[in-house]
Amino acid sequence: MKKEIITKRLRLSAIREEDKADLIRILSEPEVGKTYMVPDMSGKETQDKLFDRLRDLSQSDDRFMYGIFLQNRLIGFIHEVYSKDGEVELGYVIDPAHKDKGYASEALAASVKALFGKGYKAVTAGAFEENPASLRVMEKCGMKPTGQTEDIEYRGTTHKCVYMRVEDKMNYPLSEKYDTPYFMSKIMGPNPLKLEEELLTDNLIEKGSTVCDLGSGQGLTSIFLVKEYGFKVYAADLWSDPEQNRLFFRENGLTDEQIIPVKADAEALPFDKEFFDAVVSTDSYNYFGRDPEYLDNKLLPFVKAGGYIYVTVPGMKKDLHKDLPPELLLSWTPEQLDYIHDAEYWRNIVGACRGAEVVEVSEMQSNEEVWADWLKQDNEYAVGDRKTMKAGGGKYLNFIKIVLKKK
Repeated sequence: MKKEIITKRLRLSAIREEDKADLIRILSEPEVGKTYMVPDMSGKETQDKLFDRLRDLSQSDDRFMYGIFLQNRLIGFIHEVYSKDGEVELGYVIDPAHKDKGYASEALAASVKALFGKGYKAVTAGAFEENPASLRVMEKCGMKPTGQTEDIEYRGTTHKCVYMRVEDKMNYPLSEKYDTPYFMSKIMGPNPLKLEEELLTDNLIEKGSTVCDLGSGQGLTSIFLVKEYGFKVYAADLWSDPEQNRLFFRENGLTDEQIIPVKADAEALPFDKEFFDAVVSTDSYNYFGRDPEYLDNKLLPFVKAGGYIYVTVPGMKKDLHKDLPPELLLSWTPEQLDYIHDAEYWRNIVGACRGAEVVEVSEMQSNEEVWADWLKQDNEYAVGDRKTMKAGGGKYLNFIKIVLKKK
């Protein structure tokens, strides 16, 4: 079965036979026909053939094509127009009855993210010049005009099609504020603030929530969670000194009510049951979360029902433990590399959890940028990691995003 794409309000999934009436109705809307190139929909034969084609494409893994569903009702679709040399063009349709509610932007943004996760480097889309609403949708998703236009004959009229494009490049407006020697001296691996910023893009944790920063290190990510997202944070770490972290927090203008440092073992957390609204863990969960029973037995009991867990871990693009590349062994031993696995490995680990719904497991965009920030540091571990990265070992590595929701 084709993997679904889940957003805050929508589900992108294969079109079903029972969606036929909705799809034909949408494509027959005069408003849709003005800006989306469809044949004359008045004939049943045309309706049947078009539905069959779109349904089959949506069920195939060979093409990017999804129905857009709101509460299990088809309200549109999004599809690949063409793909070549790492670039894909998308087209999309939303039922006019559901326009001006942000659904097109939500579906397009999720599709762009999914395509970048598949390795595409750029996504384009086009719209007729007289359809500014669609152009605004593209702008909201980070697309910019390419300067390319095309005259297209459609239903007896020449339309100017304007093209827009977005490249696979993560921006970090929040974490860039911390790009100073003072803050960067606190990082203990690839830039955790950039990782956390991508991890929490469009996150579902409400401002003011009580959040556990699990494996918080020297507290930089904890400060980030308080200042940039408005959470009350418990900075839980086994190896850092809570009092040193407390001084660091106070130096940065945070009160003991906003952020609380705690010396804590992730496998024996010292909190009351259902204490946290959410847990965030950046570049540490792989040390203790590889046990399939960890979530059910040692972490979820401390999270409220409906609460979220956001995790980013270092990973491999493909599991290589049976034949480790020599570049990776320049900096790390096989035992150290056993903490690093691919996305499929983590899907199996968190998928075994009984008490939480798996919202997402995906490859992140952040990789080269976060490693570059780390390798610039004089930290002895950063110096040691340079051997692998200079030899090209980064091509095997990535970071993986995991999002769970407690049942």
